[in-house]
Amino acid sequence: MVYDVLVAVVNDADNPHRVQEGDIVALRPAGQPWGKKERAGFLVVPVELSDAEAKILVSPLYDGGAFEPEIEAVEKIGLEPPKTIHKRRYKLPLALLRERVPDLDIKRVQDRDDDYQPFIDGEISLSLTTREKKALFYDKHRRSFKYKNGAVEVV
Repeated sequence: MVYDVLVAVVNDADNPHRVQEGDIVALRPAGQPWGKKERAGFLVVPVELSDAEAKILVSPLYDGGAFEPEIEAVEKIGLEPPKTIHKRRYKLPLALLRERVPDLDIKRVQDRDDDYQPFIDGEISLSLTTREKKALFYDKHRRSFKYKNGAVEVV
């Protein structure tokens, strides 16, 4: 399924522990309209993702690197879940995206007065292989996707 991935384009100068450039802030099925705030402050990148990949990309960063299913298992047996370190675990670094898509104008992407959404407005098309997705999405805990027989798992 194709998802629109909402990527932060600038650091939150007021609070460096909040949104940072490249953070994946949200995602939803492609084709749904985005509001003015999202279009002005973020880059919308359509990416083919499995439901498992989509869930992983919006997961928080927990102490020790645990993922949601692990947290749910820990809570089920009555243990204290690990602390959330950062609300956003994954990034799509703009510099890496720019390497993959040379026509992407980063200055325009970061200009909040410019309604520049090249992917969803059809100016630039993006098609990523499994290997390219693995290379583009950066895990702040230094883990990455691993693909085995077409299924995704986290390593």
